Amino acid sequence: MVQALEQTLVQEPDDREIRDFRDRARELERAAELLQSDARETMMFWQAEASEEHAKSAERLGNILFKLNLLTGFFLPLVALGGLFGMNVDLPDFVQGMFWWIFCGGLTVGGLILWYVSRERE
Repeated sequence: MVQALEQTLVQEPDDREIRDFRDRARELERAAELLQSDARETMMFWQAEASEEHAKSAERLGNILFKLNLLTGFFLPLVALGGLFGMNVDLPDFVQGMFWWIFCGGLTVGGLILWYVSRERE
């Protein structure tokens, strides 16, 4: 619109009304540019805010999964030994009286795994 009014002013340089329209058109053009710039900045801010929130959620999820893996590592030796010795097979005589030793050994191995993994994390 500004260019059209400029071309009209070339033919009619003394027309005051066309100059007023041209000036208003320039003001509108500048206001539209400012509005577009403001909208772009707002959208970039919202995207940054959303990415920050996603990063926080990912960190929380990572911490939860780490704790779950610690629990799994702690109970894995106990469950594996329980599954191995809990089958319906004839166990040798030396194993039958050592239930509590095997149970405590599984807990000890799980505790050592838990200690090692948590030490590596820090």
